[in-house]
Amino acid sequence: MTLALDALSRHKGGVHFILAADSLALAAELDIVRPRNLDEPAGPMIASMLPETADNSYRGYRLALWIFGLVVAMKTGIALNAIFNGHFVAISADGIPLDSFGPAGAQAVVALFGIWGLAQVFICVLCVVSLVRYRTLIPFMYVLLLLEHLGRRLFLTVMPIPRVGAPPGGFVNLLLLSLMVIGLVLSLRRRTSTTP
Repeated sequence: MTLALDALSRHKGGVHFILAADSLALAAELDIVRPRNLDEPAGPMIASMLPETADNSYRGYRLALWIFGLVVAMKTGIALNAIFNGHFVAISADGIPLDSFGPAGAQAVVALFGIWGLAQVFICVLCVVSLVRYRTLIPFMYVLLLLEHLGRRLFLTVMPIPRVGAPPGGFVNLLLLSLMVIGLVLSLRRRTSTTP
């Protein structure tokens, strides 16, 4: 504590850092705070999502890899369709009444579909690279896909788009969400070794 008080008298800008570091050292000495052990219950899950090294030593269930490949293929198809056939996708899959928007409004919606599709293609490229070369990142990629999907759903709940009818896009999104959750759980669970 004397180091922190000495720093307080000399350098007022860095005092908070020194006091915090001194407090952590004191807490460690008193065994109030200890470093997290990765063998504790929540440790392996976090270590699986954020591995120290990215390589091909995947430890989750193989079914999670197949589900991941299916999800990425579906999302790539949806993204390419949004880029190259945005007008049709907006009307048929998402039920957006483009004809009621006027030419400029319809063009803006189709352009936004294309931009969204392009962003999805880049995410899918990262997913394919992870699947082929860096399989330890598969749980992290599942989390990334889930956060993007849920963030988009939340945004559309706050700022809804007018729709007509019962477009099939909602069912496809529900299927994708279910597959991503199942795949994430399977990718985080460790396979039991059958070797003695």
